[in-house]
Amino acid sequence: FSLYPDLNVIENLNFFASIQAVPDKRRRERIPEMLAFTRLDDFKDRRSRNLSGGMKKKLALACALVHEPDILLLDEPSTGVDPVSRRELWDILSKVVQQGVTVLVSTPYMDEAERCEQVGILHQGKLLTLGTPADLSAELPFEIVEVKARPRKQMREIVANTEGILAWRPVGDRLRLSTPEPDRTIKSLKAAFRKQKIEIKLLRKTRPSMEDVFVHMLSNGWSAA
Repeated sequence: FSLYPDLNVIENLNFFASIQAVPDKRRRERIPEMLAFTRLDDFKDRRSRNLSGGMKKKLALACALVHEPDILLLDEPSTGVDPVSRRELWDILSKVVQQGVTVLVSTPYMDEAERCEQVGILHQGKLLTLGTPADLSAELPFEIVEVKARPRKQMREIVANTEGILAWRPVGDRLRLSTPEPDRTIKSLKAAFRKQKIEIKLLRKTRPSMEDVFVHMLSNGWSAA
């Protein structure tokens, strides 16, 4: 948190508007706009040290936007906030983009990367690839099958011994399988599960995610672009 903890919300906004040389008339208009935009109206007199993590992020964003920049640089803006605040922050950022501001974000969360128009994947300081989420997913040499069955231990054993599965990883209570022949893989798993009387909760093809792209690139040692 890079703002001033002893200052309240309004004082922080006024300070950053002042150092960015926002004219007084525009400042009187802009600060109420930022309070409404970030939904901090009811907390304008609260010292920033007493804000929640999500509110601190929104105040920092408001201070960064108060002078109406053309470009906004954000370094892991949602790290350390709860899921609801993270969603609210990205809703605000989508509106910022709609207003014509270019937003460049670094994030460790692949679901956030999927929200972006262009994604660059970095590893050990090197750019591995760059493109739209759809283009990067389309470059994968496999498709994704999602499976959920009980008992889980037997499910994993069958998946680990099924031909045609290049890799698999757990995500919550299910597994995501990488396979070049998803229909054949689903047919094989269904037969194996039924043979061992395993209860199938879910077995289907699903859309590749940016996390699938990221994991594949790092596990296969793709060279930098």
